Order: sequence, then C-alpha cells, then structure tokens
Amino acid sequence: MYNIDFSRLKEMINPWVGRIWNNRERYVVCKGGGGSGKSFGIAQLLVYRMIAEEGHTVLVLRKVANSLRESCFSLLKETIYSYGCDSLFTINKSDMSIECINGNRFILRGLDDVEKIKSINGITDIWIEEASELAIEDLNQLNIRLRGRSKFPKQMFLTFNPTYITHWLKSEFFDTRKDNALIIETTYKDNKFLDAEACRVLEEFKDTDPYFYMVYALGHWGITGGNYFREFRDDIHVMKPFDIPEHWTRYVALDYGLDMLAVLWIAVDTHKKAYIYRELYESNLIISDATKKILIANNGDKIKTYYAPPDLWNRRQESGKSASDIFYDNGIRLFKSNNDRVQGWYNVKEWIRPYDTKDEQTGEEIKESNMKMFPCCKNLIRCMPQIQTDATDPNDLANTPHELTHILDGLRYFCSMIINPSSNLVKEKKQLVWALRTEEPKNQNIVMEW
Repeated sequence: MYNIDFSRLKEMINPWVGRIWNNRERYVVCKGGGGSGKSFGIAQLLVYRMIAEEGHTVLVLRKVANSLRESCFSLLKETIYSYGCDSLFTINKSDMSIECINGNRFILRGLDDVEKIKSINGITDIWIEEASELAIEDLNQLNIRLRGRSKFPKQMFLTFNPTYITHWLKSEFFDTRKDNALIIETTYKDNKFLDAEACRVLEEFKDTDPYFYMVYALGHWGITGGNYFREFRDDIHVMKPFDIPEHWTRYVALDYGLDMLAVLWIAVDTHKKAYIYRELYESNLIISDATKKILIANNGDKIKTYYAPPDLWNRRQESGKSASDIFYDNGIRLFKSNNDRVQGWYNVKEWIRPYDTKDEQTGEEIKESNMKMFPCCKNLIRCMPQIQTDATDPNDLANTPHELTHILDGLRYFCSMIINPSSNLVKEKKQLVWALRTEEPKNQNIVMEW
C-alpha cells in the first residue's frame, strides 16, 4: 500500500459498508432508497482496493454512457480526493477513465456502445450503477465478460432503486437467494452523512406522496401504475409488538391455494380496534399440511372464527368433499366470508384510514388508525403499499402479480365480516347480511360482526 493515511477510514464510511469491505462473493447487490449512500459506499470500496491491491481493472457501467459523467465518474473523483490520494491517479475526463500508478484502472462505459465493451480485456470487477435500467440479457453478457484468471475473485457490484416489483432483479437475486451473492438493503436512515435538510425532504413524502416515500425513501419494491392502498404508512400502521390481552377477541383470516397459503391472526380490543399480530405465508402445502402449519403457528390461541373464501366450499367431483371439509377433518372449522371484492377493499380502506387525534400523554397531534400490525407480518407490510389499482376498474385491485394478492385477500375476508365501527357502512348491514345468507347452506348461520 502507498503512504496514504487510512487511520480514519471507519469514520469515513457508513457502518453498512463494513459488510462488503472484505466480501468476495461473485455478486454484491445493493438495493436502496434515495440518499442511502449505496453508490458512494461502492465507490469508497473500489477506490480503496485500487490503492491497496494490484491487478484490478474495474468496468463501471450504466445503460447510457452520458449519464456516467455526473454519477459514477463524479463519485470516484470525489472519493479519490476525500482519501487524499489524488497524486496516485491520472484522471482522463475526455474518455472517463481513471488509472492508478500501480496499473489498476477504472473504465467507464455505457451499454449503448456494446462493441467498445467487448474490446476491453482483463476485466476483474464490474460496477453496474442503476442496474434496474438493464435487461437480464445485459447481465448475462456481462457475466461472460467477467471471466479468466485474476489475483482476486472476480466481482460484480449492482446498485439500484427498487423501481418495480416485477423487475428481473427481484426474481434473480431476492426471490431465490444465490449462494454467491451478498444482498445489502439500505435507506436514507443508514446514511450517517446525509444532512438534516435532505432527510426532511424525504420524510415529507410520508404525507405528500406515501407511495413515493415507500419506494424512494424506504426502498420497498415499487409497482408500475397507481398503488391502491395510499392510506398505508409504515409509521402509522406498523407498531411495536405487545402481549395481546386474553380477553380480546381473536380471529384468523386465510387464503388458500397450492401456490400460497396466506394466514393472518387478528385481535380486536374492547374499543373495536384491530391488531394483526401474526402471519403465515408458505407455498406448496396440501390442505392437511396447511392445517398443521396453522395450528402450530396458532400456539394455543383461542380463535373465535376462521374466515376463508367461498370457493373453499366447492365440492370436488372425485371425492364429494370440499376444501373446507378437509380443513374441518384436520381440526379447523372455517367460516365462509363475503367475497364481494370492491366492497371488501372499501372495508379494508376504512379500517386502515388514518385520522387525526392527540397523544394521551403529550397532547401532541398524531395520526392514528383503527387497524395496526406487528413487524412480524412482513409480507402484509410488503404487499400492501405495492399492490396497484386494476387497470380496467379503479375500484378494484389488480389481480397480478399473484405474489402480492394472497395476503391481501386474507385481510379482505376479515374486513368484509368485521366492519370498522367508525366507517359509514352500517346502512348496508341488512343488504350484506341478506346477501351472505342466500349463499350459505341452511345448517350454517351467517352473522355480520360489528
């Protein structure tokens, strides 16, 4: 190493960067919101390795070459100056290349000029900034370029904002985790260098554009189009867990299919506020196994009612039994929920609708909701802000991607049967009760609960 003082290095980097500093996995995938410092953290690591390790040729990419000058090229120069090692580097502004006196090089290119990339030999590392701009075919081509012998394991660094949930990055690295990939997820809260004004700008989106806040501030996967549950906010609806009192009424709502079993445990207090305190989310379970999973997760809770969709009462021709019959045979008696989609989503919106109130201890004005959830309900928390409005019916949810819909359907079944007392839906009580009773077998009474 050259005579560069790195004694204050830990003070110069964000704590999360320490996770990637000595990592040599094939892929380092950094997903994060705006202002999280993910790109700067990668720049800090790569410049350090340029000085400390010989034998690096780092290809830095974006989809369009012109966008590199004000992003990665600028970050790399800033990092070199912050380390006080600019005397070790030759910076060529015209072709955006940076060379260390030990022969290591940064080469910045855009994928809009693929032929130039093909002519670069000896690539040891690749940094893809705004990786969400690329197609999966681009990644495959770059993997081919990252080959051959080198002193250190070859690595690919991907930094991006999670713009939409159907992107190949999610299926490639997040839905099924690779053994040779390190996944880093950050938000502006993980950036100790972000100034107070920048934090304030991001946090204001909580009120002005909650969806933008969830994607670009909190780094949740986004969805193209308009999100349906704009009422949902982490800071209002997700709360610190507590012990549920024994006398509170507890319910379970579930959606079942071989593709996914989605189950929610919900407690209602004496003031008719609902708390979702547990979830189960698992695929490829036959009904007998699904029932066992539910009973184990239930852990002895006294459940008043298990709500489920009406299609579980459809009888199978080969056996004469319905799915609800098989649930019953395995120890769970299901209760048929109303399956009116639009009215059901309206009910969910009423439950999660934020309203202004005062903190009982401080007297401070705060936002409150009649439905909250514990952090362990991670799939519900993940899916609710991401699901979009149906393209043909603004009153309904889109039924794709299916990975988002199951847990929300389960919530709808509960909200369709346990009506939020503060909502203006009481006038529809008789109509809904009548509609439900006409669908039910004579030996099962249907009662809307309030």
